[in-house]
Amino acid sequence: MTGDQITIFAILGLTLALFIWNRWRYDIVSLLALLAVAGFGLVPGERIFAGFGHPAVVTVMAVLVLSRGLFLAGAVDSMARALARVGRRPSIQAAVLTGIVALSSGVMNNAGALALLMPVAVWMSRQSGRSPSLLLMPLAFGSLLGGTLTMIGTPPNIIIASYREHTGAPPFGMFDFLPVGSATALAGLVFIALAGWRLTPKRIREGSKKLFRISDYLTEVRVPESSRLVGQPLHNLLSIAGIFGGALLLVLTRVLSAREAYAAIELPVIVLLAALIPLGEALETSGGARLIAEELLTFARGASPTAALALLTAATMLLSNVVNNTAAAILTAPIALGLAERLGISADPLLMGVAIGASCAFLTPIGHQSNTLVMEPGGYRFGDYWRMGLPLSLLLLAVAVPLIPASGPSSRHSQLPTPN
Repeated sequence: MTGDQITIFAILGLTLALFIWNRWRYDIVSLLALLAVAGFGLVPGERIFAGFGHPAVVTVMAVLVLSRGLFLAGAVDSMARALARVGRRPSIQAAVLTGIVALSSGVMNNAGALALLMPVAVWMSRQSGRSPSLLLMPLAFGSLLGGTLTMIGTPPNIIIASYREHTGAPPFGMFDFLPVGSATALAGLVFIALAGWRLTPKRIREGSKKLFRISDYLTEVRVPESSRLVGQPLHNLLSIAGIFGGALLLVLTRVLSAREAYAAIELPVIVLLAALIPLGEALETSGGARLIAEELLTFARGASPTAALALLTAATMLLSNVVNNTAAAILTAPIALGLAERLGISADPLLMGVAIGASCAFLTPIGHQSNTLVMEPGGYRFGDYWRMGLPLSLLLLAVAVPLIPASGPSSRHSQLPTPN
C-alpha cells in the first residue's frame, strides 16, 4: 500500500466518521475533505473544483429547478390529485409512488423520473399530515430499483453491456437485464411498501412549508474537449441535456423566473456532491479503488463460483456508495472478467452481478444523485440512509445471487458450476 493510498483511505474514513457524528454540517465536512485531498496533492489543482461541472451535479441542479417549475405550473396538483385516490395510508402511498417511479426509471433517466414525483410525494405527505421524510427516501430508492430493468435504465448497465463484448459474445440487449432486474425491483418495492418506509426518520423541517427553499446560487458549466463528459454513453448525455433543457425551457416560457430557478437549487446539497466527487476520483487515481478490487480478486480465487458472485455483487454495492455507480461498474467489470477466467465459468452471471450491485447505492446520500436530491427536502442526515438501505441491500443480494445464473441471456451456458 502506497503513501497516497494510506492517505486517501484515512481521509475517507475520517469523512465518513464526521458524517455519522453529525455535529458539523455535511456541506462543511465535504469541503474539509476536498481541502484535505487537495492539500495532500491527491487531486491536481485544476480539478479541485471540477465537481461543480460534473454531470451528476448539473443533473441535480436541473432536476431541482424542474421540480420547482412543475410545482408552479400546476402539474404537481394534477398528478397529486389523481394519486390522492389511493388514500392516506403511508404503506399504499409508498407502494404507488415507488412503483410509478420504478417503472418510469426503466425507460428514462432515474433522476428525471424522481423530479416528476418528488413534489407530488411532498404534497401527499402534507395532505396526510405526515412528514415528507416518510416518502422521499423510498421514492429515491424506487428510482434506483427501476434503473435495473433495462439496458438504458442506468449508465452502469450500458457499461456492463459493452464489457460483455470482451468475452467474444455480443453486448447485452435492451431487455437482457429485465429478468433479474424485475425480480430484484419487485422484491425491493414490496419491502419498501411493507416495512422500509417505517425505517425512515420522521422529521418536520422548518423548510417543509415550502417545497424547496435555499439561498441563491449561480454556477457556470462548460464542456471542453478534456471534459469527463467526453466518451460517456450517448444515453447519459441525452438524459442530462434533456433535463437541463427542460429546466431552461421553464424559465424561457416564464413558468418560473430566473430568480425562482436559482432559489430552487439546494446549495448545501450541491456543495456536498461537488466536493466529494474529487474525493472519489482521488480514490481511483491513487490506486485505492484498484487495490480494493485486487484484494477482492485474491480473496475470491479460492471461493466457489456462487460465493464469488455474492462477494463481487456485495463489493460493488459497497463501492457504489463511495464512488459514483458508473465508476463502480468500470472498476469491478474487469474483475468480473478475470474471476470468470480463473474459475472457468461464463462471465455473464458475474457481469450481471456487477450491474445489480452498481445500482444498489442505498447506504449513503452520495452514492447516487437521487439519494442526494431528497436529502434536503426530507431533512435527512448522512446516517439515516443505511437504516432502510442496509436491509434493502441484503434483501436484494439474497434475491439476485441465486436468480442471476438461471436468468441470464444465455442461462444454459452461464450456470455456476460446482468446482471439482
